[in-house]
Amino acid sequence: MPLRDFLPFRSRENQQFLNWPSAPDVKPVRAKADGVISALPSSLKEQREGEYPPTLIIAIGKTGDQALALLMEKVLQDQTNRSASIRALLLTESPTTLSAAIGRQIRVIELQKTGMSYVTNGAMQSARASSNALFQQVINYKRYQEWLQENLLDLGSDVQVYFIGSLAESAIGMVGDALQILRNFPQNLGRTGLFSRVSAILSLRASTASSLPPDEIFAACREISRMTFTGPHRMNTSFGQSLVVESALLDYLFILDGSMPQTLEQHQEVDVAQLLAESLFTFLHPSARFLWENLINDLRSSGEIRQESHLPVIHSVGTATLYIPLNEIKRYISVRLADAVLHGEQEGVEEGLVKKSSFQAEPSLRSLARQFLLNGPFPHPVFLWLLEANSQNYFETIPDLSPKFISLFQAQVSHSLTHYLNQIPADLGHANMALAWLDGHLSGCEKWLNDGNLSRPNVPERSNFQYLLFKWREIIQFLSADLGAWEKSLFPLNENESTLPSPTLNWRNTNPESSNWRESSGAKTEDLPSGIYAILKSQRDEAEIAISDSSADRIYRSVLAESNQDINELEKYYTDTVRPELSKIGMEASTSFNRIRQRLEWWIHIVPDRLPQLYLICWPASVTPAMTPPADICFKADQALAFSTTLTQLAYSQTESLESDLTTNWFGRRIKLLADFLRRAEDAYIRYDQNAAARFKNAATRRSYLISHDPLLSRDLVNDIFPNTPRFDINELGGGQRTRVTSFTLRLNMPLSVITLLQEFQRDYIERQPENIHLYEQERAATIYEKRLWKLNRVRISLSPEMTILLAEPQLVTLFFQALFTGVIHTHHDETGRQPYWIVNGVQDFSPLSLAPVGKDGLLLALRRFALELPNASDINQNPQNYFSSSRRLNYISALTNLVKETASKPEARTVRNSLVGEFTEWKARGELDRLANSFHTVIICELDEPVWTGW
Repeated sequence: MPLRDFLPFRSRENQQFLNWPSAPDVKPVRAKADGVISALPSSLKEQREGEYPPTLIIAIGKTGDQALALLMEKVLQDQTNRSASIRALLLTESPTTLSAAIGRQIRVIELQKTGMSYVTNGAMQSARASSNALFQQVINYKRYQEWLQENLLDLGSDVQVYFIGSLAESAIGMVGDALQILRNFPQNLGRTGLFSRVSAILSLRASTASSLPPDEIFAACREISRMTFTGPHRMNTSFGQSLVVESALLDYLFILDGSMPQTLEQHQEVDVAQLLAESLFTFLHPSARFLWENLINDLRSSGEIRQESHLPVIHSVGTATLYIPLNEIKRYISVRLADAVLHGEQEGVEEGLVKKSSFQAEPSLRSLARQFLLNGPFPHPVFLWLLEANSQNYFETIPDLSPKFISLFQAQVSHSLTHYLNQIPADLGHANMALAWLDGHLSGCEKWLNDGNLSRPNVPERSNFQYLLFKWREIIQFLSADLGAWEKSLFPLNENESTLPSPTLNWRNTNPESSNWRESSGAKTEDLPSGIYAILKSQRDEAEIAISDSSADRIYRSVLAESNQDINELEKYYTDTVRPELSKIGMEASTSFNRIRQRLEWWIHIVPDRLPQLYLICWPASVTPAMTPPADICFKADQALAFSTTLTQLAYSQTESLESDLTTNWFGRRIKLLADFLRRAEDAYIRYDQNAAARFKNAATRRSYLISHDPLLSRDLVNDIFPNTPRFDINELGGGQRTRVTSFTLRLNMPLSVITLLQEFQRDYIERQPENIHLYEQERAATIYEKRLWKLNRVRISLSPEMTILLAEPQLVTLFFQALFTGVIHTHHDETGRQPYWIVNGVQDFSPLSLAPVGKDGLLLALRRFALELPNASDINQNPQNYFSSSRRLNYISALTNLVKETASKPEARTVRNSLVGEFTEWKARGELDRLANSFHTVIICELDEPVWTGW
């Protein structure tokens, strides 16, 4: 037998393969690290005129909840850290929709009921009493104290404080106690200058359907407006601190009824939560510094009006804002850019990363398949030899190929396929069909090899070649499955349309542990059947809806919410500015488009003994392209959501460079078209009696502001927006938020009595039993005196706040006057004999008590000293000489009451009363011109009639 029968690999038939080189060493597919910008342009930085001043916001109830949510939405829109000094708290009895994710900046205290809540007997009919009692429970007010302490220590000094809510909600009953705790903090922390101002912005309407009755709204307003006067204010509960606040509890009180100016053709009410949020945002913004400087000067008149009229003074606001929904617009542009980069959108131009496949004839597929094997970086004669196989006779002789040809085949096909896919636009379907053709050809080779009448069927090269064919087909099928999955994700499927050929879609699941490189590197995958095309379409729909749904409120309106043409306006901006090549012939692709497209590429990851993995890479703006991409930016077809998110974030980074144009040129043009909307704030949103206000000097002063980022824009608009306002009463403020233009009008220094809605509510208040709906003893006592006066003289008055403050302890008020009427309190000269004083006679072991010098206001000051100051002195328990200290109070009051009652039964008491007629007549005369004197005289004549305190 010839030797060649024993050594078939030396046979003559194998001579054609003797000069073939061995399989070359292969290299992995490299990502493109050159030709790509190393970093995208940095984001546009907002010009920062200043930080928000240190601020505490305390929102009350449901209206406060809604207003706070709207406010923080506005504050956080500038996406800077300027608002870090704003801290907000919601006090509520109801669940809130405020996001807990806002974290430290917003805290929610949902009041808890842990036991019995004790409602003051006098306030049993008050709807506000339950909220007040609930706040007074230790678990609730302690959390409020802790929040205050934490934030006041952090913010330092000159903190401005705002309370927002509705006077028409029962939760407003918490305000007085919350103010009391707040005002006691400077003393507790040992600091001066802790607060720059404490203000309340309250509406007369609630944002919810449930509302207090008119009489109780008036009662709440009366109590809170009294708190704008200097104290001492004696409160109901000590909260472990002082029961008394010496200063005014509120520096400024803004009240809004939500009624647009009657001069407007469409006189309507506005959303009170939005009104509160807009008003407070304007006061908070760093641009309001000049506004507050003006305001403080103007508000000096309120002190003069209070002093002269003895009436509470409130202020009101009118505001209207046009804004650009910048984030929504940028989101819309980014989604459009992302989709355009993938699929293209310019008619007649193939600009997208991929394109929808069309029918391909067999020669075209064969040609591309040959390119995959022949045009790669690792040429070898085996590839051409393999492609030219055409029958079973072709395999009469077979090359002896080592297993290294598996890696060679994989590298050659992977490199060639990657190069093809990165030719823009990539036809995935064409590539997939070419792979299918190649797989079919290899399948034919397998069949020819197996069916051939080989004289030597068991030679080693034959079995080796059979194994190589199997592995080569496995590689092709796996890549084909990947391409098919990508095509399905990137393009929509018609109902009757199936995916293009992917011969073995299940190959991915044959050995996921060995084939999924992302999983092996620890990255997570998402299964999103809808695919990238569907996700981007959904995101664009959502972006368009968000723009269409941008606020069309009566005072806060998007410049794209004025008509049904909002998307058309944005489409025009997109085609004219973002991608001008869409509207102008001959222009090259925009810079933004190119930057994004350069950061997308196809890449196949090849590793020895593993199947190749086809990825679409999206280089984020913050990552510099490199030869080997990080795992977290390489995406498989089943990671549609992750890829779409990364791509839209990349596109969003491009929109940063558009902000300047959007917020200046484009926004300015839209503002000028819609400027009439800003005229809605030509006056404050409150109805008041102008004739009544005219009787007070400097009352109802109007100040108007136009606030924008660009002073030039304000200058162009100011006369059109405030046509009926004298120019010297209008201020143009620059430095506002870039996305807003606000017209803002203040009505300052309005006596409470001129507010139309409160006049209406007061009529209901008088007709009911107001003493049963007040939370504070001062107002309950005041209403009793007012009713007594009506019974005696048929005269209606409302006691002045200064007089009401003195009625905190009705027992002491009645005791003072009864002692006065019986001579127990009388005038007495001091030791020099020159200055007479009002004094209280000594009783038992209590020496005479000097109250106040006799004079014009001497008797009133004596009452203040006896009924308010001495019983509430800050050192009362450290001063045993004070007759009202806890150890002596009961004995002193009891002894003095007994002395008064004994004296009242004596004939001399009438003489004493007669001697006081001159004093009382003088107070009556003064009361004709002075409301405080009239209030004091009212209390005198009521006590003269009979003691008013029910326990006398």
